[in-house]
Amino acid sequence: MVADAPEKPSSKARLELGPETRSFHVALATGRKGGASLVLYYRGQEDGHGYAEVVILRVLPDRMEPRLRLAVDLDLTEDEDDTPQPGM
Repeated sequence: MVADAPEKPSSKARLELGPETRSFHVALATGRKGGASLVLYYRGQEDGHGYAEVVILRVLPDRMEPRLRLAVDLDLTEDEDDTPQPGM
């Protein structure tokens, strides 16, 4: 489904996760509410004539924060962590 149309309207651009990164809620593919509470994170790899392939980055539960899970995969380990460090 995602491979046929990576930029389909039911998918969402997730630029905060990296260039050309998109997400797609798997429940939309099942056709019923509550069918699956998973989100697919992916990128379409272009070959100059359209998308040649879709690269699946992760499949995560919809309540899980993707930036924390994709940071290693996408090298998003900037110093933007606002979490107070012990002893600071």
